[in-house]
Amino acid sequence: MSQAFSADQIDALCGAVPTLEYGALGLEHQWRHITLALQASAQNVAGRPEDTQKLCGQFALEMTVWALQDHPLDARLLRLAADMDAISGCAAGLPVADWLTLATAPDLSAPQYADWHAAHTEDDILQTLPAPETTGEHSLYWIAAGLDRALAGGHFDLALRILDTLPQSIPERGSLHSRLHAQWALHALSAEEALPILQEVKHPGFALWHTRQTAALLRLLGEAESATSLFSDLWKTIGFHPNLTLLLHDAMTPLPQTGLPKGNEAPAIVLYSWNKADELRQTLISLRDSDTGDAPVILLDNGSTDDTAAMLDAMADQWNPALFKRITLPVNVGAPAARNWLLSLPEVKERPWTVFLDDDIILPKNWLHELWGTALAHPEAGAVGCTITDHIAPHAIQCADFHLLPQEMGQRSFEDLMEHTFVYANAAGEHDSSLTAFTRPCMHVSGCCHMINMRSVDACGAFDVRFSPSQFDDLERDMRSCLAGFPSVYNGSLRIRHMQHSSLRQANTPAKNGHIFGNKIKLEHIHGEKSIAQLRDTTRTLVLDDLKRKTTRLHNRAGA
Repeated sequence: MSQAFSADQIDALCGAVPTLEYGALGLEHQWRHITLALQASAQNVAGRPEDTQKLCGQFALEMTVWALQDHPLDARLLRLAADMDAISGCAAGLPVADWLTLATAPDLSAPQYADWHAAHTEDDILQTLPAPETTGEHSLYWIAAGLDRALAGGHFDLALRILDTLPQSIPERGSLHSRLHAQWALHALSAEEALPILQEVKHPGFALWHTRQTAALLRLLGEAESATSLFSDLWKTIGFHPNLTLLLHDAMTPLPQTGLPKGNEAPAIVLYSWNKADELRQTLISLRDSDTGDAPVILLDNGSTDDTAAMLDAMADQWNPALFKRITLPVNVGAPAARNWLLSLPEVKERPWTVFLDDDIILPKNWLHELWGTALAHPEAGAVGCTITDHIAPHAIQCADFHLLPQEMGQRSFEDLMEHTFVYANAAGEHDSSLTAFTRPCMHVSGCCHMINMRSVDACGAFDVRFSPSQFDDLERDMRSCLAGFPSVYNGSLRIRHMQHSSLRQANTPAKNGHIFGNKIKLEHIHGEKSIAQLRDTTRTLVLDDLKRKTTRLHNRAGA
């Protein structure tokens, strides 16, 4: 018998734990879900059934165990597990109290740690990470912090050196070392190389994590049936994890394989570029080598002054002239105007869908098949998008699907401006996890690689040039599209590698920050409180209904 929550239970749980329906990836999101669920389980709220309180308590227990296996040296989770008998028992013998004594954080506001906060290169991490012999009661904290920082930066040799400083005297050192070594392998090695290292994780306190990661590796290795079986066992074991439910449903009911459309039914593929000759060349090579069928490619050189023109001249004979068009502008007109220019072309307007690609991405061979299959399954979508990751290991997620936070949960950008738009970037910054490999409706998808429904352009208009030269223009268009009845749809099974960080992560100068904040002010004034509330309620209902529908299908399939 499955222990997974029913659709009605999920409805009640998500009512008590806001944003849970969006996902439960990342330590801070998991911690927020746990604390809200614990509060709901302890409070007698008028109109809230006693069963919902018990449900929240069960979820808090299981999410703590799940999160602790994800982050075994986080002091908050260790303290919670040590303080609660039920959670301590579910931790299956992990010495949480002993690890807690060495995992608490030092006073990070102290002057000696000032350089650590900005340390991301290998040399900086080495220079600012305290020596093991000096860390004392904080030794496990610094091992976890150093390991996370090294893995996030792709400094895999350094990560192993940090791991080797794990004190010999701590209880269950071998079990903890195996778990952290497997985490290193998942970041640093191929799936085939990582699998035997993962199998060395044998402590029952890491069983959920071990099963999930084994299933993810098997999936990467093409053993889809075995992977789905493990994910199914995991889903039946725990009460509820939104990402696991969505992943398992899509793994068990994949979209049908379809060919690409012919003639004018094929989507137009459009790009615009400014002074990125090297990156654009790599993008075009991956585009040329992918399967795009009859889809025409139209490239707008947006006033480039580097080697873009010469590079395009050299590549000209690599394209079918009937399916490749090049437009050169004398000046950079900005991203929204460039997008609108491309949308206005007759050969684009006559087609039902248009794909926008950034000029610094690497495309897999089947990318257009994935987008097209999703569009066929969701003809009401205003835009269809995918997962965007860093192009180098460990391939951290830059963008997945985007939603709106409740206003009281948002982080304000201004002290003197009433803000309403607080975007929830699902899984941003996380390791490239299988738990984002699902399809569902959302408020917004990344503009790096998205396919726009031309009916949504007719309904709500194109991109707003007030956001020139760039920033939030694709977000704002998706917001208007959703309000017009064309929500975005995210296909997380498609991974696109991005050669540069997102523009928000590149905001490293006062001028860039000023531009971003300026466009945020425009966004707030274009969409007021009532519009944002409507958009948030609409997309949340779509997401929650999708989750409940898929939950019911899984229960029916499992015979629960």
